[in-house]
Amino acid sequence: MSDPNVVTTQTGWFSRLGKAFGGILIGLIIVFAGMWLLGWNEGRAVKRERALNEGAGVVQSVDVNTIDPTHDGALIHLTGETTVSDSLYDNSWPVSVQALRLMRDVEMYQWRETSRSETRTRMGGGQETVTTYEYERVWSTSHEDSSNFHNPNGHQNPSFPVEAASFTSSDARLGAYHLDTRIIEQIGSSEPLTLDGDTQNALLNQSGRRATVSASELYLGSDPSMPEIGDTRISWRVVRPGTISVVAAQMGDGLGAFQTRNGSSILLVEDGTVGAAQMFEGAQAANRAMLWGLRVGGLFMLITGFGMLLHPLRVLADVVPPVGAVVGMGLGLISTLLGVVLGGLIIAIAWLAVRPLLSVGILAVAAGIAFLLWRTGRLRLKRKAATAAAQAGAVSAS
Repeated sequence: MSDPNVVTTQTGWFSRLGKAFGGILIGLIIVFAGMWLLGWNEGRAVKRERALNEGAGVVQSVDVNTIDPTHDGALIHLTGETTVSDSLYDNSWPVSVQALRLMRDVEMYQWRETSRSETRTRMGGGQETVTTYEYERVWSTSHEDSSNFHNPNGHQNPSFPVEAASFTSSDARLGAYHLDTRIIEQIGSSEPLTLDGDTQNALLNQSGRRATVSASELYLGSDPSMPEIGDTRISWRVVRPGTISVVAAQMGDGLGAFQTRNGSSILLVEDGTVGAAQMFEGAQAANRAMLWGLRVGGLFMLITGFGMLLHPLRVLADVVPPVGAVVGMGLGLISTLLGVVLGGLIIAIAWLAVRPLLSVGILAVAAGIAFLLWRTGRLRLKRKAATAAAQAGAVSAS
């Protein structure tokens, strides 16, 4: 890690106040975006749940080695061994393998900037912020854009000499059925590709003198034990033929997404031997996980947006820093309560027509969380106010 770069900035009260009022519009946008996200997410989850229920009710398990024309367009479940007859080739390097999928992974040794800031509010409402920028050398699969660094001098990163890539087989089959890219890319079991002697020699011949090859990777640089900025490691992974289970629509001798009555699509792929019922249970669990993940994201957006709407009040109170701290805590509590209550209301309305009892339950849970937040926040606010009063008294006495 290089020497840290410390920067101190001063922000006046009027400047902070202007930025706070300017942030009101951004806060409104964030609030409406959060409301939209919550409403859309609930509708998406309901639609997905119904589609999966429909699919679970009509799916048929079939023999993987025989194609029955009467099932064309129907939702089928099949399990078996995948096969492939051709070899996959990396279009930039002399690497080939007989597999379902070949993936090229690339890492480059480069500078990464991290920063941490400490802000102190001064009497009169101004702020002093001390930001420390630190730079370390890391291996990374993504490019660190040094042009955006605070101090790019001595920390320049070159562009990636090679990009990551993926190649899929065009003749992969599951029994009698042809497998397309959408299915192959959902197979999760990959393994590192071991480079044989002939491949290693071919890579060395193409790479030139500043290269080292082992059974696991191609190293573009002088010395793998002492990497320099710009050195690059290239390795390959493969998805080999094996047992998979698929729920999809039969389309001639191929498999595709099944369209449900509500317009959703179903295409499920699992490694190993997995029954149809278990695959649909897994898809429902994934739908619920996504539902809750986006719920948390939507609630965070609402709380953040309301916080920006109320932030000018915090800046006004920061003329006396201890008072500003108390007001800030109170405004944070109000923002959280508004976000939870409004978010819970949106979620409940979205489920009202589908599951009225669930809608009532969501409202009750939201109200309970809001009540607990209010009680806990009120106690913390009282303690903070008492501490601020003592600090203000000490300041006036001095």
